[in-house]
Amino acid sequence: MKISAIVPTRHREAEVLRLLAGLRAQTRPPDEVLIVDGGDAPLEGEAVAAAMAACPFPVRLLRESPGVCRQRNRGARESAGDLLFFFDDDVVPEPDFIEILAEVFVRNPEYRAGMGTLAPAMRRWSPGALLCRLFLLQREHGDGRYYPSGMPRHPYGTGEFREVEVLGAGLMAVRRAVFAEDKVEFDERLPLMWEDVDFSRRLSRRGRLFFEPRARVEHSRSPAGRPDDFERGRRYMLGYRRLYLQHFYPRAPWTLPAHWWALLGMFVVAAATGSRDALRGYADGFGEFSGMGLLKK
Repeated sequence: MKISAIVPTRHREAEVLRLLAGLRAQTRPPDEVLIVDGGDAPLEGEAVAAAMAACPFPVRLLRESPGVCRQRNRGARESAGDLLFFFDDDVVPEPDFIEILAEVFVRNPEYRAGMGTLAPAMRRWSPGALLCRLFLLQREHGDGRYYPSGMPRHPYGTGEFREVEVLGAGLMAVRRAVFAEDKVEFDERLPLMWEDVDFSRRLSRRGRLFFEPRARVEHSRSPAGRPDDFERGRRYMLGYRRLYLQHFYPRAPWTLPAHWWALLGMFVVAAATGSRDALRGYADGFGEFSGMGLLKK
């Protein structure tokens, strides 16, 4: 079974160097690595060239216009693996990450995709986590499925293998057949928000997905290239409303009150945490989406 690792990146040379070191240390290294660079300046420094040359597997550097979905799709099309591992550029997998997930696929041919885990960003019973539970918002320490509001309950922070409906794109593995046969790709119309939830929601209707907590990555959450709080709030609101109204409301219109409850909760949580920029971003995104039509594609 051939394995390809696909890494979208933009303006994060130091993070790419750490990730390549982590891939070199794998007990089951990939057969190829494709770095899909969407930066304004090519990722062609001496340090990157030296790191690529030090790898015991071929590393290809592809140029693509910015957009993490576009970059992931380009990597998938250009790769040759039977299993495609997607890594964010600011994660470093533990040495047995690829080996553990690959073994799950070998033992379970029915699984179309799966993911490992990372340290949760929020404590299980913190005030913020409790508010997320109350308002049916996106959270961790969950079962990997969705609230009626359309928000995912991510399994990060849980310790048992399980089947899930939602995957994190920065630490997932997907069978090539997902792209070649199922024709499920990342939606290139989406910004860097909700694209993995959208992808896995569509994929979960085609086949079974899994979560394997023994396969771990360290996530540095690099600040480089990230939008500010206002822009993140705007994108978050736009992405969530689109996700719900495209993938949940048509099949279960009775969930609409849960969606509006979650929208209220987003503003309550932002106000409670004192994030004025996020509040403004939510408001801006809500107004922008309202003018786009209910299900504008």
